[in-house]
Amino acid sequence: MRRRKSRYRLYFIAVSLTLFLVASIVAGLKLGYLEISWQELLACLTDFPASWQSNEPLDDTILNLRMPRVVLAAAVGMGLAVCGVVMQAILANPLADPYILGVSSGASLGAAVAIFFGAGALFGAQSIGVFAAGGAFLVSLLVLLLVSVGKGNASTRLLLAGMAFHAVCSSITSFIVFVGGNREGMQSFSFWLLGNVANTKWENISVLLVLVALLSIFFLTQSRRLNLLLLGEEDAVMLGLDAKHWRLVLLAMEAILIGFIVYNAGIVGFVGLIVPHISRTFFGADHWVMLPMSVLLGGIVGVWADILGRTLFTGVEIPFGVMLALLGGPFFLYLVVRRSYGFGEG
Repeated sequence: MRRRKSRYRLYFIAVSLTLFLVASIVAGLKLGYLEISWQELLACLTDFPASWQSNEPLDDTILNLRMPRVVLAAAVGMGLAVCGVVMQAILANPLADPYILGVSSGASLGAAVAIFFGAGALFGAQSIGVFAAGGAFLVSLLVLLLVSVGKGNASTRLLLAGMAFHAVCSSITSFIVFVGGNREGMQSFSFWLLGNVANTKWENISVLLVLVALLSIFFLTQSRRLNLLLLGEEDAVMLGLDAKHWRLVLLAMEAILIGFIVYNAGIVGFVGLIVPHISRTFFGADHWVMLPMSVLLGGIVGVWADILGRTLFTGVEIPFGVMLALLGGPFFLYLVVRRSYGFGEG
């Protein structure tokens, strides 16, 4: 009876978070530099798809300017939350995060190689995302290697390795941008490094939306393996899991998602750290429960970071990545200082 009540409670929370995510997206369509009334917004949405083909400036603003960026912000938040959950399970460390460990910087380096050296032409329209995914996978593999060998505190090695990879990848990326000799490319790439969901188009985010949906479902089907990896490699092997094989598989899937997130929104940090911690605190360490909750929470965090970035100061838009860093940086320091933190603990 108690288990059934607990299950109904989780269903209620999941539905509530879903409704709040939808409400947040609607709020993101209304709020911004251009004032839009609720009546105008409702008229545009209820007249869909006719409003999609309309030449009215208001309809164009809602459906082709605000909606893509709000949907991208939600997708980025969801994707990074999933990546944070998986990476923390793979490394069995609550401080693991694609941004902190330099994985996002590796993706940025891969994208810079594709953009400035023309190497991306090998893979067609999504070539930059492919190179970004390759850079993310390479750095993830190196981090995993460094954590699995050596002596000393694993958390310390993890943070130091992440700082080193972030510094090296960022330096190489800056050098590539500098020698590229393209002033417009340098300016756009510099803004991209800050994290940006503005001026995106539907065709650019369609692949990311599909990847977030499919890989979230895939990782959910791997909940049992993630739970075992969370125990540590030795315990996972004793319970019959080929830990090394599944770490590589999960790492490769995660790197693909991180690469396309960086391709679409630039370097965005701390979502993969904040959201899994909150989800684990309230819903426990079972990935079958915390992973879908993290997806919903990540979408909400992403949408509201975008809303705050463009409404907090009149006439000034704070880049998406900068806004998330302002929210997530203090939270990361809190986790580092709070030595008693562990998986599944409040």
